[in-house]
Amino acid sequence: VQHVSDFELVFVGKNKSAQTSSRYSGTADPIHVNDGVTNRYMIHSAAGDPMPWVMLDMDQPHAVFGARVWNRLDNTWNERFTQISFGVTNNPAVWTAFNSHLFQLCFYYTDVPTVADNPIKVNCSKPIVGRYFAIYKNITGLSSSQQYINIFEIDILAMAKGASLCVSSAQSSFPAASSALLTRWSGLKSPRLDCIFKCTAQPACLFALVIPGNGDCLLFGPSGGLAGFIGGSCFRCVAVLE
Repeated sequence: VQHVSDFELVFVGKNKSAQTSSRYSGTADPIHVNDGVTNRYMIHSAAGDPMPWVMLDMDQPHAVFGARVWNRLDNTWNERFTQISFGVTNNPAVWTAFNSHLFQLCFYYTDVPTVADNPIKVNCSKPIVGRYFAIYKNITGLSSSQQYINIFEIDILAMAKGASLCVSSAQSSFPAASSALLTRWSGLKSPRLDCIFKCTAQPACLFALVIPGNGDCLLFGPSGGLAGFIGGSCFRCVAVLE
């Protein structure tokens, strides 16, 4: 659990329904990718899979901020976890026919992780609201031995229910891996609308949160430098989680 001022980020509950694109003989059933066991049941794609993927149904929409993945560590196979997209969607069509184009990109992981990087942690370039979460691999340019997904567990970090979330409809990605609180406003006459205006007036604002009850407005931007970041000017409320 992570607390940022008065709103809370939590890990989505365990034992969610899961699917994979393929399954290497003798490896674990996909349900184990979200059972809380981080070093026993390996989820492993099969040879020749043109786009290995693992997908979770979170049962209901969540405002997803990031994830962590418990990677395979033996025989340098930890290095297989590269060119991995993290995506979120609210489109139920993906559950019956996986389509990477229906996912909104949370993060594209291109590092080559070491054993020390376990678990691998990523933060979305902006919060994304959806019911379905997936990781999927681009195998272009990788040797045949590197074209697999082999992991043990996925944890999904999302906003706890009870806050309104407003996100820019057009955002560039930024190099920093997480967001930071820029400022907080209290006593706004029309909290949700005024909060959006406050964010659009702040060049570094990435997204805004309105806390229910007291109506406080929290503005967030990328932590670290702002190189390559363009503040959005068009915002919309994408979720009110009660």
